[in-house]
Amino acid sequence: MNGRFSPRFREGSGSGAAPKTGTDKKQQTAIPGRSLCCHACGQVITSEDARRQVDGAHVHERTNPAGYHFQFGCFDAAPGCACVGEPSGEASWFAACVWRLALCGSCGEHLGWRFSGADEFHGLILDRLVQADG
Repeated sequence: MNGRFSPRFREGSGSGAAPKTGTDKKQQTAIPGRSLCCHACGQVITSEDARRQVDGAHVHERTNPAGYHFQFGCFDAAPGCACVGEPSGEASWFAACVWRLALCGSCGEHLGWRFSGADEFHGLILDRLVQADG
């Protein structure tokens, strides 16, 4: 793992703990559309305009081989994420796609995955994103 990031891995969930809120949110340059931020630190991750459908849906629910359940949305771009690790096809949830971990580029929180191959998109865990204030 890259020494720059100390990711905070948590179990996945469809509902999860309530995201943090408050005035300590980082001020970032907004990307087009309403910004979606890391629930842990407030870093701008993506925007609502980047939402897209994959296999006919924006939202997907999947369980990984360790038994952790995730509800995630698909996004064309997530410039606030840092993708780490070698691409893996093991237990990929999308045919002909490999994945890498997608972490918050600021605090290292695990936010989802970057899928590439037959299609390219981010799968971001929805309860780990919050809408920007304003």
